[in-house]
Amino acid sequence: MASKKAWTDWGTLTESQREGIEAVAMDMWDPYIASLRAHVAEADRKIVFDKFHVAQHLSQAVDEVRRKEIGGPAWLCHLTQ
Repeated sequence: MASKKAWTDWGTLTESQREGIEAVAMDMWDPYIASLRAHVAEADRKIVFDKFHVAQHLSQAVDEVRRKEIGGPAWLCHLTQ
């Protein structure tokens, strides 16, 4: 995923404009988060992750727990019960 290009042209915004940012919607890609943290005060409180990526992250976490508890690929899950 390193091919994504994070928006880093913060120079197009004045300091006043950056201070006025109340929220930023983004996916969970680390370079986006790092860029915002580097250029916007209190960035962590202003990040709004889009619901698709939150759902994807949650689904992966649930699958990881299922694999540890049951084992095997998801489509075999019903066969092991």
